[in-house]
Amino acid sequence: MRTYALHAGDVLFVSVDDGSWQEIEFAAKDFRDIGAATAEELAAVLSKAEGLTAEADADGQLVLRTSAAGGHTSIEVDLARSTAAAPLGLAGGEGRAVGGGLRAARLRSPNTELFPLRRG
Repeated sequence: MRTYALHAGDVLFVSVDDGSWQEIEFAAKDFRDIGAATAEELAAVLSKAEGLTAEADADGQLVLRTSAAGGHTSIEVDLARSTAAAPLGLAGGEGRAVGGGLRAARLRSPNTELFPLRRG
């Protein structure tokens, strides 16, 4: 099972389908151990964002999808303002995914190795 090393107060700024920016804050109370958050725990928090669906894949990795499907769908993460981007493995990518055909936009970490974490 994959875990993600978050800190209480880390945030993820996300825009779904070119909508308004939503700030998702991660609180210690939402996790058994926020320093070793599971994809399932993260999915429960992230799925509260409007238009966003989050889940753990078969490997236990976090996957973000739009609720809608099609070429008009998108997920964008503001990497500069999102302190949770690096622990979630999103900092090395471009921070934007676009749907195509009948598929929802999906955003997965392009990283396969350990992710750099901030001190503290």
